[in-house]
Amino acid sequence: MRNRFQSIIITALIMVIVGLLLMFLVDTKWEHYNKVSSIGLSLITTALIAITLDRISIAIFSRNLNKVVENGIGELKVRNYGITEVLDNTPYTNLYTDIRNSNEFILVQTWCPYMKPILKPVEDLLYKGGKIKIFLLHPNSVVAAQRSLDLEEEYGHVPSKILADTANIRTLYKKLLSDNRFTEQELETKLNLYYSVSLPAFALYKTDKKALIAFYWHGTQSDNAMTAIVDFNNKNKAASHINDHLKVLEKNASKVNLNDSKEVQIKYEWQRKRQK
Repeated sequence: MRNRFQSIIITALIMVIVGLLLMFLVDTKWEHYNKVSSIGLSLITTALIAITLDRISIAIFSRNLNKVVENGIGELKVRNYGITEVLDNTPYTNLYTDIRNSNEFILVQTWCPYMKPILKPVEDLLYKGGKIKIFLLHPNSVVAAQRSLDLEEEYGHVPSKILADTANIRTLYKKLLSDNRFTEQELETKLNLYYSVSLPAFALYKTDKKALIAFYWHGTQSDNAMTAIVDFNNKNKAASHINDHLKVLEKNASKVNLNDSKEVQIKYEWQRKRQK
């Protein structure tokens, strides 16, 4: 770019010099003086225009280059933080494959709209020796009722979904026992469901190499909106924050006895109409 600008400057200076020579060193009495003088003036004008346009084009190029560099640096910073991609929704089909290829799967949700299909690859993971941890909201918690309102539903919407998820997990637990592949003691360490009374920082689907994180928007389910992919193959700040959050979540959550088929008794009047 610098060499190009220098060549334009040199050419323009030559044009100006020639133009001045034609305008001032030619005998004014010469019959072609006016024509030659006009040519000289044209050369000077052209040179000045060329320099001006070149400076403008360089300024525009520099400005656009700065934007490209800034965007590139911004994207690099996000990737270095651990976020590799942002999607429009949670990619469940890819998640099923990731679960089967992992040794551990951790699910954190208020409730999971795709719990049944998720439990199929979870079963495969368990049979090959993997471990599962699932965190849902406690159906009796105030935050479960609040999340129902956030989704513009009745109070009992989220609690009922949590109980349905719990029933599906218990069904898998009983199936694993009936297959005689696991004892109760073994399943205690391999398949765990927890209830939390506080809203987690984000919805999470974590496998060995990556984690999907979604957020609790108002009016829409978390998996129907923006989902970020976090790299767990390498050390990074995002993965570190997620691991720290999981430790606190597990510490404060209550473990559900999957061998007890008695459903949690909802203490609140979930059927009453929510206040307008």
